[in-house]
Amino acid sequence: MRVLAIIPARGGSKGVLRKNIQQVHGKPLLAYSIELGKQCKQIMDTVVSTDDDEIEAVALSLGAFVIKRPKELASDVSDVADTVSHAILELKEKQNKTYDIIVLLQPTSPLRTCTDISNVIGMFNDDSPLEGVVSVVKVVDNHPARMYKLLETKKIDPYIKKEETIRRQDLEPLYIRNGSIYAVKTNVFMEKNTLMPTNKKAYVMDYRWAVNVDTEIDLELLEIVLPKWKAIYEDIDN
Repeated sequence: MRVLAIIPARGGSKGVLRKNIQQVHGKPLLAYSIELGKQCKQIMDTVVSTDDDEIEAVALSLGAFVIKRPKELASDVSDVADTVSHAILELKEKQNKTYDIIVLLQPTSPLRTCTDISNVIGMFNDDSPLEGVVSVVKVVDNHPARMYKLLETKKIDPYIKKEETIRRQDLEPLYIRNGSIYAVKTNVFMEKNTLMPTNKKAYVMDYRWAVNVDTEIDLELLEIVLPKWKAIYEDIDN
């Protein structure tokens, strides 16, 4: 299959300013996704979509191909699906390139390997009607049974009343997207303009490494977790 990896990296991040090029263990955060895209044999091309000149320069220095997107596709309310669509159309119109599968690699969730990518692509090979794959992790302490609605009186109302006192070990297993991998068939994406098609499956990853950089604390956490993760997973793809 012809697989395109798209790395969205806008310049106007708010929770962590310039987060896509913040240094993490001596590299810009963006570098981890670019390196993965270039390393994985299943990925035919890797592109960085950005509106920002500095991010473009960093991406080019890392050997990435860059697609500049218009500012209206890089606002706080922009839909990432529109960014993906823009990249697909740019590659088709300017380089006459088409792909079977699109893989979105968000720079803010970098703890993934080529083995993960290979496993995701394999899911499409094993299930021809499959339209999309989304990476998830098991919900542990943040299970909905532990959540409450806060009333005006500051009283708390259990979100799931009948499960409020159930032991965590006895709760129904639930999963949440970890932001690491979104994969979708190109024809499905172009028809429906979504990374979350109806016929999709989960790719389950280890919840211990679910770091998604949205705040300064997340960035500090990644600094701590990354070397521990590398010690376990770095040799998998070698």
